[in-house]
Amino acid sequence: LQAVDCAEVVRQVVDGFRPRARELGLELVTASGSDEPMWVDADSDRLGQVVANLVENASSFATHRVEVGAGSVGGRPTAWVADDGPGIPPDQLAKIFERHFISDRVRGRREGSGLGLAIVSELATAMGAAVQAESPVAEGRGTRMVVWLRISHQPVGTHSTDGRADG
Repeated sequence: LQAVDCAEVVRQVVDGFRPRARELGLELVTASGSDEPMWVDADSDRLGQVVANLVENASSFATHRVEVGAGSVGGRPTAWVADDGPGIPPDQLAKIFERHFISDRVRGRREGSGLGLAIVSELATAMGAAVQAESPVAEGRGTRMVVWLRISHQPVGTHSTDGRADG
């Protein structure tokens, strides 16, 4: 694990998914608390994989829009992915991170193996983070996946937003 700018990882993942979102007719938006870096203790590649898996999953169920963001909630850094799809039935929320779990009541654009969210959970845990699902999000629809990360400090030798080198 090392200091990683979570906001930058989110931007890179979203940029990579833009062509796929256009193909699916989805609006893919990035939302964050600010343009400031958000330093977290993580493995950059694994964090990118977590966000990418969540975006892929949300894209399978979204009706019109997927929102991806990074910010601070209660002083704790988070990354999140939200969709405007049908949502997850309340009795299945506790099971969605289990290997091979596939809801029999919610169908998306494609069928999966039931491994994507289990992998997200395992990668998050390996980085000392946690992932949780919230559904419904608005008006009885939608799902938001939130990854709770470990805060880190700006690494030595990087530049602060006022242009001064730190360290």
